[in-house]
Amino acid sequence: MEEIIKGKSTLIEIEKAILGNVDSKSILHLHCHLGQDTISLARMANRVVGVDYSIEAIKRATVLKEKCNLSNIDFICKDIQDLEEKDLNYEKFDIAIASYGILVWIKDFKRWTRAVAEQLKVGGKLILIDEHPFAAIFSGKESLAEFKIEAPYSIDGSPYITRNSYSYANSEIRLKNDVQYKWAHGFEEIFGEVRNSGLEITDFKGKRQTIHTF
Repeated sequence: MEEIIKGKSTLIEIEKAILGNVDSKSILHLHCHLGQDTISLARMANRVVGVDYSIEAIKRATVLKEKCNLSNIDFICKDIQDLEEKDLNYEKFDIAIASYGILVWIKDFKRWTRAVAEQLKVGGKLILIDEHPFAAIFSGKESLAEFKIEAPYSIDGSPYITRNSYSYANSEIRLKNDVQYKWAHGFEEIFGEVRNSGLEITDFKGKRQTIHTF
């Protein structure tokens, strides 16, 4: 956090390359969490709004915004599946972006894509960066000798359950509630619902089998 306050960007090169020059653009940052990437986006763009359903995350993101002394950024607590234009009270956006580890937390991808599409201007762009759905079926504890399948590749509506006793951000921190409910979205659903929402898929890239973009 201290490095971000001093001006460090948390965006990596692939994100910067996809975004390009956004100094005149408005950006909707989906699943913004604690706001580090949102702050980095705000230093590049004209206006940024970060949205997340965690009240605690939004509180901390707002504090970070104040410490960074930025006036072109706002944070809103809302489930993106239920996002409506009245929730934002802004003009529509040039870009919506979501990245890294978000697909498994979306219960209804159809509702999600339609809610996001409604926030975009005509000609606006959705950038989605996440791990390959096939990679998500493995437990993450594989060796060269054995692969353990933990999750389905695709599932209709129902969640699957995993248990993690520690924080991914700090393995020394143990969690009291170790149950996680996740949803599996395969490529057929992802591509299909993006198109059905009225968006056109204009670009798709893969990197190290973990990153794809629309």
